[in-house]
Amino acid sequence: MISIEELAGMIDHTNVQRDATEDDIRELCQEADDYDFSCVCVTPTQASLASELLENSNTNVCVVIGFPFGVQTPHAKAFEAEEAVASGASELDMVMNIGALKSGHYPWSRQISPQWWGQHGGMWSRLSWRQPS
Repeated sequence: MISIEELAGMIDHTNVQRDATEDDIRELCQEADDYDFSCVCVTPTQASLASELLENSNTNVCVVIGFPFGVQTPHAKAFEAEEAVASGASELDMVMNIGALKSGHYPWSRQISPQWWGQHGGMWSRLSWRQPS
């Protein structure tokens, strides 16, 4: 059995709502810091604020890339990821282009080139398979 502290360290506290306010992100970050969550997951526009609020915290900042449908080109996702890193993101959550994958367009479903990851070797990333509800 794991402890409550270990469990808290596995939680990604998320607010990627399009109408999230700065106060919402402040609350999200405060809760994540209070409970020592693994990370907060926010949109690219909220990355700088979250990074600033969590500067002296153990909680990481994760930014969604290609959210919510993943239909951007790999070049556009690379640009978005670059901005997220510059804004303080230490993790990226990329949404895969499922339509491209299902159509057999594998380069489009690869997201970002291996060269980009080579330049950002310390980044943690995950791939999301989101389906519209």
